[in-house]
Amino acid sequence: MQLVPLIIFTPYYKSYESHLFGFSAQLVYNDEWFVNMILENKQIFVCRGVDLLTKVVPHLTLLECLQVMKELIHKSRRKSRATKATHAMFIVFGMAVLVLHGLAIWSSSKLTSPSCVVPLRPWLTGNWCYCSVFKYNCFRAGTKTAMDADLELLHDNTLNVLIFEHCPALEMPAGIRRFQQLLGLEVYNTTIAAWTIDAAITRESHPDLAYLIMPFVNMSALPEGILQPLPASLTDIEIIHSNLSTLPNDVIEPWQGLEHLDTLSLIGNQLTAVSEFGQQDRHYVFLSLGYNPISTLPSAVSKPLRIAFLSLEHTAIALLPDWIKHPWSDTYQIYLQGTPYCATSAPDAVQDDAIATCVHADPRGDGRYPAAFTRQFRQL
Repeated sequence: MQLVPLIIFTPYYKSYESHLFGFSAQLVYNDEWFVNMILENKQIFVCRGVDLLTKVVPHLTLLECLQVMKELIHKSRRKSRATKATHAMFIVFGMAVLVLHGLAIWSSSKLTSPSCVVPLRPWLTGNWCYCSVFKYNCFRAGTKTAMDADLELLHDNTLNVLIFEHCPALEMPAGIRRFQQLLGLEVYNTTIAAWTIDAAITRESHPDLAYLIMPFVNMSALPEGILQPLPASLTDIEIIHSNLSTLPNDVIEPWQGLEHLDTLSLIGNQLTAVSEFGQQDRHYVFLSLGYNPISTLPSAVSKPLRIAFLSLEHTAIALLPDWIKHPWSDTYQIYLQGTPYCATSAPDAVQDDAIATCVHADPRGDGRYPAAFTRQFRQL
C-alpha cells in the first residue's frame, strides 16, 4: 500500500533544495513539471477534510479484506469452475480497459489543439479539448489578442495552467473565469490593451490559483483585472521586467488578504517608491525589488513586516531605515550589490556575514524568475 505513494513522492523529495527553501528555478518554471508535482502529490497527501476519508477509508477496507481472506483461503488440489470464471473475468476486464483507453486516445486526437502543451485523455467524455497546460501564442496564431472563442473548447475542470504570450494588444478574454481549477496564470512578452473586471482574477473564480506571473509586459499601471480581491491561495506574484511605474493605493485592500503569499517580485520595473509595502502586516520569504529606480524606503512601519530574503540590488538606495535591519529570522539577508549604499558604507558594515550584504548576489537571480531558462519555452 505504501509503494505507489513512495514512487510518486521520492523524486520530488530528492529534488528539494533546503538552502533555497524550495525547488530549483529550472524545475519550478518548467510548465509540465510544476503541474505534475501539484497534481501527483494531491493524490497522496491530505489537503482537505474530505481527503482524509477518501485516502484512509480505502486502505482500512483493504486491510480488513486481507484479514478476512487470510481466514477463508485454503489450499485447493483442483481448479474449480469459479477459479476459471474469475480468470476469464479478469481477462475481459483487461480488454475493456484497453478498449476504453484506445477510444479515449482516438476521441482526444480529434479535438486536440496545437496550443495544448499537456493534453489529457479521460475516459467516456464529451466533445471537449481536455488540456492541463494551454499556451496561446498570438504571433503563431496571427492575432493581436486571444478571444473567448479560442478558449471555448477547453474543458472547465481540467485546465491547470494558462499562458498568453507574444500578444501586441491583449484584451484578456472573460472566458478565463470559467477555469476554477486554474493553478497558474502567466502573461509573457505582451502589451495589455485591456484587462477589465469582466475577466478579473478573484477568489470566487479561481479559488486554487497558486501563482500569477507577468514577465516582459507592457503596462504603466496595474490593470483592473488584478485589482480585485485576489485568491487567498496565491503564494507567488511576479510582475517583472515591465514598464510598471506606480502601484496605486487601492492595490493594498485587494492584496491584503493573501495569507499564503510568500514570494513577491517586482524586479526590473520603473518603480520609484514602495511605501505601500511598509503599511501591511505581511510575512514574505522572498521580496524582490531590485533593478528599480527606488531611492528611499519607508522610514517606519506601522504594522509588522517580516522578510527572510530582501533583494534591493541595483537600486538607488543609499540609506537603510532602522526597521529593515531587524533580524526577522536566522536566514534574513538584504542583497544590495550595485547600490549607493554599498559604495558609501564602511567595509565592516557590509562584510561577508552581515545582514545587509554587498558581497553576495541574490542566489535566486532575476527575482526568482529565470528569464534565460524560460526563454526556450516562450519562443515566437
